[in-house]
Amino acid sequence: MKQVLKESWTRLVRIWRLILQARLPQAYFPKYSILVVISLLILLSLFYGFQNILFLRPQGLHQWRQCDCLSLTMNYYQDSNRFFEPAMHNLGEDGTGKTANDFPILYYTIAQIWKLFGPHEFIYRLMNILIMFAGLALLMKMTEHFLKDSYWAIIMVLFLFTSPTLVYYTNNFLTNITAFGLVLVAWYFFYSHYQNNSTRSYILFFVFFALAGLLKISSLLSLLALLALIILHHLIHLVKKEGSTPVFRRTNLIGFILVLAMVSSWYIYARFYNGRHNDGYFLIGILPIWDADWNHITRIFNAIKDHLKHAYFHPVMSWSLVFMWFFNILFYKRTNPFLLGLTILTTLGMISFGLLFYQALEQHDYYMINQMILVPLIIIAFLDLLKQRFPYLYHALMIRLLFVVLLIFCMAFTRTHINYRYSPDGWENENRTLYTYGLETIEPYLDSIGVGKEIKVICGTDHSINISLYLMNRKGWTGVNLHDDSLMIASKIEEGARIMMAYEKKGTDLKWMTPFININDKVGQYQNISIFTLGMPDLKQGP
Repeated sequence: MKQVLKESWTRLVRIWRLILQARLPQAYFPKYSILVVISLLILLSLFYGFQNILFLRPQGLHQWRQCDCLSLTMNYYQDSNRFFEPAMHNLGEDGTGKTANDFPILYYTIAQIWKLFGPHEFIYRLMNILIMFAGLALLMKMTEHFLKDSYWAIIMVLFLFTSPTLVYYTNNFLTNITAFGLVLVAWYFFYSHYQNNSTRSYILFFVFFALAGLLKISSLLSLLALLALIILHHLIHLVKKEGSTPVFRRTNLIGFILVLAMVSSWYIYARFYNGRHNDGYFLIGILPIWDADWNHITRIFNAIKDHLKHAYFHPVMSWSLVFMWFFNILFYKRTNPFLLGLTILTTLGMISFGLLFYQALEQHDYYMINQMILVPLIIIAFLDLLKQRFPYLYHALMIRLLFVVLLIFCMAFTRTHINYRYSPDGWENENRTLYTYGLETIEPYLDSIGVGKEIKVICGTDHSINISLYLMNRKGWTGVNLHDDSLMIASKIEEGARIMMAYEKKGTDLKWMTPFININDKVGQYQNISIFTLGMPDLKQGP
């Protein structure tokens, strides 16, 4: 018996050694890799339920911001606003609804497509998906050419697409994901220029970065890291008295200057535009850590830790990225110097961004989307280091199997979190489940009772800027304008408000509305939404 056990153990050890020593050749198939990665991304999207999410109304986490984006788009569509005059359903202080934040190229473009096919929200979602997939596909091609390995390039892209935050906003309406997709496209053209010295690719690199930066200034993080790397490289050459470097030619810096000038010009204009019309609805500025007290800082820090566990990547993946980052630093003499420098500077940029927008990181997970450019930088540098200096690990069957297993866990992790974000039972979709669901289909009912698009309304129980107003496609004001103040209702009646919409909301005191509405003023009831005509208290009471 002992002999049998000993022989069995010997066989197991031998098999295990064979597995550990097994090597696989590079899988390099550039002719078919785009088709493979796009097919895998589509299959992964179906696994995440994109086919169902595509046709949902704005809901889930950050429904508020989703409706802001859609409101700006709808106003371009139905009011034919001029490009540099974005407006929303919430009429604001001056009664025009005019306000600006992101450069409105996405909103305006979607509005023009809507004029051809109708105002379908799935078109907006699909546009973001296509831009993101284009970015991921070109990231794969760039990595594939650099490593001469299709397998690892595809695996890296699939890992990036297992971030719950990235996946959630890909099939959504926020411009953060649009900007990130454009940044990935931009880096592909930079690599193309580096390989072929193509002027066209160099110009496109800056064009796509300019578009990304106009949409979200945070997307310029890696561009600024590249600029800093070029300047440092030049200074080192000067210190060594080696003269200037070809990469520091003035003509090469013009693109950086133009991009920064364009982005700065837009935000200067947006500040001017908002100051002239409706200011304070969108953040054009910073929310730094030094403006928060210690209790607030601690609360935000705990929220960030929670995001790291559930929102950004599977915890094992997050720790793997940390390991790769330190591995690249530990073997800095062997790591590709360009990738290492870019990784370090991008890391410093991400930390700086975190400090400047620290107060926003408690709830706004999407603020970190454009910081995820650090992920492919870390992975590409790590894989290149393995290939050049540790080829036995790079080609090891066991390493590849471990990455595939981790990828499967990450996919399942992300699917669970995406399902939860849209679940009617989860807190992330609570606002829609309990309160706003009726607004999604109320528009025909409002038309039937004579509350047309020309009638200004108030939704006093909605404390967002545009959720209720966009969903029912009516202009007016919400609780965010009124501050639960009866006098503010009176001022909006004077500005033309004629209808009060209200849904019962837990923890909300409706007494401040009652002087302006009573049971006799009720003109409609749609699901959980009561509809009243508005009038001044003294007019209702008579002489």
